[in-house]
Amino acid sequence: MRKFLSPLYALPITAAALIGLLLVSVFSHMGALASGTEIIVPARGYDPRDILLGHYVRLTPSADTTLDEKDGETIWTEFDLGERRWASATGWTVLENQNGSWNVVRVLKKRPDIAKSENSVALFGEIRFQRRKSTGESVAYIVTPPIDIDRYYANAREAKAIEDKLRDRTSDTPVRLILSVSKDGKAMLKGLEVDGERQVMSWW
Repeated sequence: MRKFLSPLYALPITAAALIGLLLVSVFSHMGALASGTEIIVPARGYDPRDILLGHYVRLTPSADTTLDEKDGETIWTEFDLGERRWASATGWTVLENQNGSWNVVRVLKKRPDIAKSENSVALFGEIRFQRRKSTGESVAYIVTPPIDIDRYYANAREAKAIEDKLRDRTSDTPVRLILSVSKDGKAMLKGLEVDGERQVMSWW
């Protein structure tokens, strides 16, 4: 006959195990954020105030970059996009820091060979392409890099302030996403930059 722990011991042990798993997950995530390469990209969005999920700001990274005809020809050939105006494909997107603005400079099927640098990162995932009108046989594309960030949690007052800032198209200091890019090309949300001030997420 099997013996089971009595509820007096089973519940505390189960609770301790769950808390331990949670702490491991938190430390692992914070470590990944700290070890990744930091980039900052503009954001746009709105705040739907989901009652069940709490207050959060709905965000859309605004890192689209138009690549010229020379790069467009490489994209068209390598990803076999044909005549489609809209398309998506899995691959690597290289972004470079150009005078404080992170822009797409290359799109490749295979992982690029780039040295670890504060001015260059490679993102992996589903890339979106928008074909632009072209002259002759040349074609240019608007490239949307794979940054899967869609929300930022905050208290009610902070969420409202960020929402107002996102809607203010006349602002000289737009809301920007602070991202950490891991070695495997994944972009993780590290925080926001609002009115020039950093709001880095912390568990403490």
